[in-house]
Amino acid sequence: MLRSPWVRGAVAAAGAPAAATLIALSFHGGDASAVSIYILAVVAATAIGGLWTGLASAILSFLGLNFFFTPPQHTFRVSKGEDLVALIVFLIVAVIVGTLLARALEMHGLKESELKVVNTSDSDIGPAFIADKSQKAVVTWNPMVMTIEQTPGVSKIFDSSKIPGEILDLLVVNTNVLNQDPRFAEALVGAWYEVMGVMSQRGPEADKAMTAMAKRSNASLNEYKAQLRTTAMFWTPEAAIDYTRGTEIKEKMDFVRNFCFKHGLLGENAPSVDIVGISYPDGTIQGDSRNVKLRFDTRVMEKAKAGQLRQN
Repeated sequence: MLRSPWVRGAVAAAGAPAAATLIALSFHGGDASAVSIYILAVVAATAIGGLWTGLASAILSFLGLNFFFTPPQHTFRVSKGEDLVALIVFLIVAVIVGTLLARALEMHGLKESELKVVNTSDSDIGPAFIADKSQKAVVTWNPMVMTIEQTPGVSKIFDSSKIPGEILDLLVVNTNVLNQDPRFAEALVGAWYEVMGVMSQRGPEADKAMTAMAKRSNASLNEYKAQLRTTAMFWTPEAAIDYTRGTEIKEKMDFVRNFCFKHGLLGENAPSVDIVGISYPDGTIQGDSRNVKLRFDTRVMEKAKAGQLRQN
């Protein structure tokens, strides 16, 4: 028995992705199946060792998915831009899944060590949970959630809507890179709102774009649209600017940084939650102003709002 929580966490962080790799390789189901198996590994690692273990597992799973299943295989190089995007999306989803599980347990006064996790592939998780009446709970994601919710007697007890604003899908750019070439950020922001403009409309062009996105998510177009209806999107630069300059984001980030400190994500020897600084567009800073690591910057969004983004 692994009595030390640090040892148990380290074994889970490394062992869960390793087991996922072996299972995925034996299935020969390609990268789509591997993604789901790795996600389950992150859930298992989080349940065994806590949030820090889950995040470490997410990073190792990201590397495993890249090395074994992304062309060119058996190398960490990525030959296609869409494969790089898919890997980044996987890492984001894996981190979110681990964080959600930790937050759900914390809100209900439970510890990760009190759970017993049974790993199941994404194609089987819905039918397996529904058929096995002894299973009291399931942790999964859309579109499987939509299928499970249709079963009589099943209730959804927790999702990210219970903690609005705590999990933000962000594209974070190194400040030095941003300062060296502002066109980089302008290109990214311009591409983002160009896609948002297409998706927010109705008609064949919007359906064509979302069909491609749904395919990458292993979902149908209707399932993808249903997921969007439950997601708070910043469709326009105006909406993103208003939120980033408001008071809610500061309140949520203050909670998140305290949550990270409590779970050791700021470093084992971090003396306080203020070891890291977060800055906002109005100049205020939470934490150490000499060690700002996250900056919410609306300058490029302001240019997008005014139609001043450079085209090349």
